[in-house]
Amino acid sequence: CVLVTSNGVSVAHEVQNILSSSAWGLARALRQELPEMNIRLLDVPADCDENFVNGAVGATKGHPESAIRKSTIYTPEILKIDSNIELAALPVFKEKVYVVTGALGELGYQICKRLIQMGASKFILVGRRELHGDQKRKFDELDCLHKSYHVLNFEDSRGNQELTQILRSEDKNLGGVIHCAGSIMDKAAYHLDVDFFKEVLFPKVDVARQVLNAVKSGTSRCDFVLLFSSIVSRTGSKGQSVYCAANAALDALGTQFKGDIPNLRVINWGPWAEVGGFSKLNDRHKNYFHETLGIQAIQTEAALDALFCPPQNKSSHLIIAQLTKRFAFKTKEITFNAPADGATDNSSKSTKEGHHENKMKIESIIKEVSGSESLDTEKTAAQIGLDSMMAVEIRALVNESFQIKTSLAIYFEDRPIAKTIEAIIQHIG
Repeated sequence: CVLVTSNGVSVAHEVQNILSSSAWGLARALRQELPEMNIRLLDVPADCDENFVNGAVGATKGHPESAIRKSTIYTPEILKIDSNIELAALPVFKEKVYVVTGALGELGYQICKRLIQMGASKFILVGRRELHGDQKRKFDELDCLHKSYHVLNFEDSRGNQELTQILRSEDKNLGGVIHCAGSIMDKAAYHLDVDFFKEVLFPKVDVARQVLNAVKSGTSRCDFVLLFSSIVSRTGSKGQSVYCAANAALDALGTQFKGDIPNLRVINWGPWAEVGGFSKLNDRHKNYFHETLGIQAIQTEAALDALFCPPQNKSSHLIIAQLTKRFAFKTKEITFNAPADGATDNSSKSTKEGHHENKMKIESIIKEVSGSESLDTEKTAAQIGLDSMMAVEIRALVNESFQIKTSLAIYFEDRPIAKTIEAIIQHIG
């Protein structure tokens, strides 16, 4: 399967197409969920014809991801920054105003704390939900001269208009903007719909566009604009298809505004250990990042150090992540070995005994993935706490154990687990 896009990736600091870039993010997630599809990504110039595309598909065979510019094939690589490169703290001033979007959670709180330590005293904090209880008390106790909270609904055009007005009202005093708003939703690609796309895309991409347009049209130059993206836009992550697409779109948005906002930088973050969506994952999902993707969580203080004292290079994009193995874009090859003529396939016995063994084996897989010692098969997947990432993992283990290719649809039917197991057994034989 080859996905061909135009200007979906930047080879020589070109402006990227947002739709093409988001398609790359989505496809990278699909590659994690459906490795047997062997998805290849190819980016070509906008003015090429069908013959060029056909030739490019053949020329890049064997490369999971590639881009062609003129007669050169480019493949992606993460370059480690020279350890001797100079670091410099971002300028922070007491009299200036700092805007943080997605600010009303623990991540926003930690960012505000660090800014205060660096000398900031005026904040505009923007989020989608009201502050309550202990979290509100924590923000109220922040030691600064002035802070205002704004709860905006970004799915409504009025929310975007309000944000633009807030930014323009502080135009002359604006010191910096940190856009860390986002929604880490968990759903595999097969189960997506338009409403779900909107819920994830709006806070990540549309809010960023409003922020960048307001800063671009301002009369004074902001000292820094930082957009929080994620490394999963580059690696993919099973069960987070839209999140990967949204971050890839944000990466592209950065290329579109870099010429107008010199102090703009997009950061593709690895997971933070104590705050953000990663901290809420169970151990199995955290191990997936570490063992499969080769990404380990960064301690919060170390992440804040990197955020506010970055390397002094001219790149508008920076990846900050703790990688545990050499980064590479590779698909996993799966071989399905059919039994020889006359041979008996023990995993697909047609006898009652064989069905029982298969049933026990499937139940064991489900219990292993869910982390449960017992399994009530009369309950649905949602009722026993199975999410879409777990469903994708169960499918992979079933396919590997029985040497079959089951459809992802089997695992997302809203029905008792027992019915899902029956459907798998029927597929086995």
